Amino acid sequence: YPAYPPFVCAGQNGCLGHYTGSGGSLLREGELLFLEIGGCYERYHAAMMRSCYVGTKLPAVLASAEEAVAKAMEIAMAAMKPGVLAKEVDAKAREVLGSLGADFTMSLRSGYSIGLGFYTDWGEAQFFKMDPGSDQVFQEGMVIHLIPWVQVQGHGGVGLSDTVLVTQSGAKSLFDCRDLPRRIHLIPPPAHRPFGPEEARKVRSVLGLEPTPLVKISDGFPGVAAVYVKDESKRMGLQAFKVVGGAYAMLRFMCKRLAQPVPETSDQVKLVLEQELP
Repeated sequence: YPAYPPFVCAGQNGCLGHYTGSGGSLLREGELLFLEIGGCYERYHAAMMRSCYVGTKLPAVLASAEEAVAKAMEIAMAAMKPGVLAKEVDAKAREVLGSLGADFTMSLRSGYSIGLGFYTDWGEAQFFKMDPGSDQVFQEGMVIHLIPWVQVQGHGGVGLSDTVLVTQSGAKSLFDCRDLPRRIHLIPPPAHRPFGPEEARKVRSVLGLEPTPLVKISDGFPGVAAVYVKDESKRMGLQAFKVVGGAYAMLRFMCKRLAQPVPETSDQVKLVLEQELP
């Protein structure tokens, strides 16, 4: 289990470090969602921040924050080499974020070491941290949670952090950022979501789905003529209906990685499944 719970908060609450909103909160169109989530394997941790926006296009202020935070990450990672002072890399990140203006607040530190962790902390800032006063020196093999994030007045937090490994040529992310690029991810509002009747028809066609049969299980009782149930054991030979969405999601993921359009027939699906992911 991770030493911290997932931090999930919307709007201005995204400016609060290590905050998770109540389960009853609903995302609204035009709202920013801030996520900080860690994974754990045999007590070793890796953490990541990402931000999302409910809408079809980022407001200019958030687009500027996205660009600056992503740039600060790239510059810091390039500078994180053995022998370099932590405060020097912190200064490079702050120089980028400082150009945003007065409506943006930077974090107190731009990174800290991460590794073995137990409740209630996965970080090791007591051993190594990146802030203006740190005279500590990077060493090859260090693992750092790099977090040059900003708080945007009136919107919330924009964080695009990665857990990175210090090497001779700079820091390398431990994540495959092709799947989770460092940008603010758009969440389409209900009226703009791509999955509608047309997409549903495509799913049925691609996966070769047919209506599952109704089976009569009772002649009924007063006021009810008969009782039927849907026999989902006939669906795709999988004996369940819930896996259909997962199968289609995996197909879309594979097509994205292969840079191919989503197939429209079951024969085209077979061709996709025969390929190896890059």
